[in-house]
Amino acid sequence: MQAEKWNIARRKGRHEPLVSHAVFNKVQKRIAEGTKTPRRANIGDDFALRGYVCCDACDAPLRSCYTKGGSGGRYAYYLCHTKGCSEYGKSIRREKLEGDFETLLRSLRPAAPLYRIVRDMFWDAWDQRNAQCGESRKALTANLRKFERQIDKYVDRIGDAGSAAAIAAYERKIASLEDERLLGEEKLAESSARTGAKDREAKGKIELALTFLANPWKLWETGDKTLRKLVLRLTFSERLRYRRNEGHRTPQVTVPFTFFGISDAKCQMVPGGGIEPPTRGFSIHCSTPELPGHGMPLLAG
Repeated sequence: MQAEKWNIARRKGRHEPLVSHAVFNKVQKRIAEGTKTPRRANIGDDFALRGYVCCDACDAPLRSCYTKGGSGGRYAYYLCHTKGCSEYGKSIRREKLEGDFETLLRSLRPAAPLYRIVRDMFWDAWDQRNAQCGESRKALTANLRKFERQIDKYVDRIGDAGSAAAIAAYERKIASLEDERLLGEEKLAESSARTGAKDREAKGKIELALTFLANPWKLWETGDKTLRKLVLRLTFSERLRYRRNEGHRTPQVTVPFTFFGISDAKCQMVPGGGIEPPTRGFSIHCSTPELPGHGMPLLAG
């Protein structure tokens, strides 16, 4: 609670708050920065890839529409609407384009051994986070005690102050410290609440992320609009390019799937008997099918 016209600085009220102190500060900051135009959704309910697939000829996003047949039926199409493009007005059946995409998405699966390594890394990070939360709670508790000592110190100084200016300065400092103390209390309460139900909820989110990494198709086939948006944004770093009568061009995938791509590299273990050392200079290269001709020298002699 706070009332500037009565010179009441912000302090913790005795009522149940509608929002947290951190959320209040965030809203005030957003108001001070001014309004922003909300982002327009590019995916429709009927065209799952609208706004995410571009014409390979002109690089403009494909549009979508329905047409009516002679029998009165409705037929769904994607098409390029850029005048001057060689593909202008030439339609692609929705079933064809989205079917090709589903085939592409099914192929983005990591090798099982590599996926198990990544899964173990996730859970190791989870255990480390829990350990850090315990240390964080200790640090927050120590900070709260420090703020309380500082507030008490400035309250004592007000009694010894000999001028109105000094008293006003001390009161401003106390109000600032009180604000910091309230934020610290909220953070401590949130940190303590990250157990039980919230802990299980967080684990569920990690399981969802691991399911996505193991097979993005599993989330796509649910048909859920929100999950499909998530799959597109987390799987591909750029819009997909599609050429009529040929299909999707080579997609630009995000870093996790680029990393998983090394599972397809033609790498073998060194034979048990070792290898015969060369008599002249040598180098070892490792390349992936995604980057032909871009081998990286790992060892040179």
